Amino acid sequence: MRKLKLIKLIFVLLIMITTVMIPFTWLLSRQFTKYASDEMNDFNQDKVIQTADNLDFFLNNLKAFGINIYEDERIQNWLMEEKEDIITQQIADNTMMLYLTTQPFIYKSYLINLRTESVLDSKIGKKRFSQFADQDILTTIKEHRQTFLRYFDHQIEGDSYLALIYPLTPSRKDYYGYLVLLLNKDMLNKHLLSNQMPDTANYVLDQAQHVLLGDPPIKGETGWITYGAPVVSQEWTIYSTYRLDSIGERMRSFQTIILWNFLGLLGVLIVISAWNTIRSYKPIVTLHKLIQARMDKNHSHHPAGGMLRHHDLTDIQNSVEFLLDSVDKMNQTMNEQRVMLREEHMRQWILQGKMNPAIQAVIETESKLLQVAKLYLVIIRMESYQALSEKYNFYSRKLLKFAMGNIAAELIHNEGWEVECVDLGSDHLILLIGRNDDHEPEYLAVIKQIGEQINKWLKIPNAVASSRDFSPDMDLRSIYDLVFELTMLKFVSGEDKVYRLDDFENFADIHQSLAYEGILEDIVNAVRIGKTDPIKQSLELLQKQMKHLPYETCKQHLMFITYTLFKSFSKLTIVQNIDNISHFLEKFDTLQQYFSWLENMLHEIRVRINVPIGNNRKTELTSEIIQYVRDHLQDPMLTQEQIASHLSLSYSYVRSVFKEVSNLTLADFILEERIQLVKELLIHSDSSITDIAERAGFQSKSYFFTVFKKMTGLTPNEFRKLQKME
Repeated sequence: MRKLKLIKLIFVLLIMITTVMIPFTWLLSRQFTKYASDEMNDFNQDKVIQTADNLDFFLNNLKAFGINIYEDERIQNWLMEEKEDIITQQIADNTMMLYLTTQPFIYKSYLINLRTESVLDSKIGKKRFSQFADQDILTTIKEHRQTFLRYFDHQIEGDSYLALIYPLTPSRKDYYGYLVLLLNKDMLNKHLLSNQMPDTANYVLDQAQHVLLGDPPIKGETGWITYGAPVVSQEWTIYSTYRLDSIGERMRSFQTIILWNFLGLLGVLIVISAWNTIRSYKPIVTLHKLIQARMDKNHSHHPAGGMLRHHDLTDIQNSVEFLLDSVDKMNQTMNEQRVMLREEHMRQWILQGKMNPAIQAVIETESKLLQVAKLYLVIIRMESYQALSEKYNFYSRKLLKFAMGNIAAELIHNEGWEVECVDLGSDHLILLIGRNDDHEPEYLAVIKQIGEQINKWLKIPNAVASSRDFSPDMDLRSIYDLVFELTMLKFVSGEDKVYRLDDFENFADIHQSLAYEGILEDIVNAVRIGKTDPIKQSLELLQKQMKHLPYETCKQHLMFITYTLFKSFSKLTIVQNIDNISHFLEKFDTLQQYFSWLENMLHEIRVRINVPIGNNRKTELTSEIIQYVRDHLQDPMLTQEQIASHLSLSYSYVRSVFKEVSNLTLADFILEERIQLVKELLIHSDSSITDIAERAGFQSKSYFFTVFKKMTGLTPNEFRKLQKME
């Protein structure tokens, strides 16, 4: 049964191959026949033209040869003599014989002297006109001068020759001496019109369609194809004819060869197809059974004889597609994990400030950032972040920052620089840029363009700041904190530019001279915990200390006080509405007016960060807290206050909302996330315990060991060994 079905399969395959190849072979034969016919026509026509050119060239050369004979002084002496002279005759005869020995196509020649009425025939010698056998040529000379220097057909006793008469021109001037050359047609036919191809004929006709050379086909006979070309100098036409039966026979012979080759190729294809079918059939059946077993299908569905049905092939196709989809998903997952690994190590480098060997190995493998001479850290801070938070949810804001990173990467890569975008889950995006050139203005222009393009396409106002170039061994956390501080200077000056370290020098001088920095910190803490009295008392103390300061000094201190307080709540919309502090302070006439306004603003901020939110917003807020914690696990300085500041909410409210939604305190969640990260790294990496502790954000090794042992009951080494044994 199985062999019968296999034979049936091969037979169907044979029919399919034959059906495809028959029209192809027929078309190939037709195309070749047409091509061969066109090529033969072109070849024959070219050959006729070449023969005509050769004949024309030969006849012209023969004319020149005759002129040389006629102009020879020894010949002219005999032609022009008025009385017969045996010596002159002998010289002319010998001269003519010398000429004729060099030109075998000339059958014979006549030297004709009309004065002495004698002819010197190269074959028989001297004859009187009355005794001369070829009277027709004498008549032609005397009566038909238009034939001079034109070849014409001449008959002598039934034999045909081509004749040529000299002198040069057919004028009416009387000449007394003539030269006649008679050409041997047989030799002309043999050497100029001969054709080695069978069933062909070449011939020459004059203007009156009289045959001059060659043998044309019998008049009225069909089955010939004719090609023609002009012999220009004589106004003749040369023709070449071919018998169609001969050409058709050769075409049919070639078509027969194509047919036999087709049959041979068909036989070879049948053998190969049958062998391939038999060879490939068993693995397919085996593959189907294996797939059925893996997919937990019912084996009773297998058809008798082991043959595959249509739905079995569909099962194989679906299984292969499932396998390919799985491979694609696996590759996508691996790529995503590589990206996540790179981003995680980038965050660790930024938040911890130092590059350990593990971070360096990952960055060198996954990025070209360390292959350049100079590194820069750029921060793009989103202004009016609270308004964005109200308009977009947490995941939409992440997509916006992803789009910001794409815009920045495209502009930077266009310059041939390297860049890595790092999102710490806050109101800003970090760019680590590497380049080799030293042209600073060009660099600043590109960074400024990034901010402009983000504002143009995403409608996100932003502040941009950049560090100076640094080396990988420098403290990146300090650089990051300083550059983030620089983005806040837009709140002071209102300028839309790339802020650099030079812009911070004036405020650094003020900062060093202030004696009430602790008072400002107390005010910020009081606002965050929602207490009113400490705020009022601290503001009164500040006002009292500044009463006796000079105007310019007082103004600088007020600028720094405003900047320091509002920087802590920079994500709130009411703070973002204040632009250019220096200009803003000019509207106050007294210190009392300024501090009254400041007290009202701080009161409004206190109210806003302590406003309760709905249940739906609580869930979203908890998700944002979780993501922020995971993005900052590498930061050993991560605190609950930092998270609350990021959310522009009070500490107590953030803690209570998180506990309400997750049934877990925020501090415990941070610790659990760090321990979970440590577990994953112990299982899936070969990093040292110290590197893993640093990567998870633990500040000290002893604290890490204590916490890990408390939460798992094992030391990190014991946990790793146990997991490897399992």
